Amino acid sequence: MISKGPCKQLTPIVEKISDEMTNVDFVSLDIEEAVNVSTEFSIRSVPQMYILKDGKVVSQKVGASDYNTVSAWIKDNV
Repeated sequence: MISKGPCKQLTPIVEKISDEMTNVDFVSLDIEEAVNVSTEFSIRSVPQMYILKDGKVVSQKVGASDYNTVSAWIKDNV
């Protein structure tokens, strides 16, 4: 079973950024429940974040990060 610790650390950070960046759609999923999605994106490590534009991945980030790092990454890629 995959440890959910880093995901639990990242969740409030992403929720805060989601509240601040209302022009961006945020989606979260449990890869154990969404096996088809995890296979499609070849997810091997969690947490894993993706930024998609027009249905295509433009950036991805693996692992938990702090608020400033995640926020800057999103702003640089949207």
